[in-house]
Amino acid sequence: MAASSDDLIAHALHRIGESGAPSDLTRVRAMLNDLLGADARNLRREVTLVVAAVDEGVPTALASAPAASRSSDQQQLARRLSTERGLTDEAVH
Repeated sequence: MAASSDDLIAHALHRIGESGAPSDLTRVRAMLNDLLGADARNLRREVTLVVAAVDEGVPTALASAPAASRSSDQQQLARRLSTERGLTDEAVH
């Protein structure tokens, strides 16, 4: 059974997190593409969205948020990505 695009991205992000997430966006994109291998071309949209989220500080904000407020924080961060980057609601969720 083939992995879903969400599973592939999640696995790649987990691997990046294990190695210490880079702050350089070019490096983030390169690491995602390397880890995704042959699937990277088909997942360009998702990779671009992840890089935009990193640029907007989403991972840092979620990591520092108390567990009790993560759901509302996720909604607020999604709205921020939508507003700041002109992304659709579908893209940020």
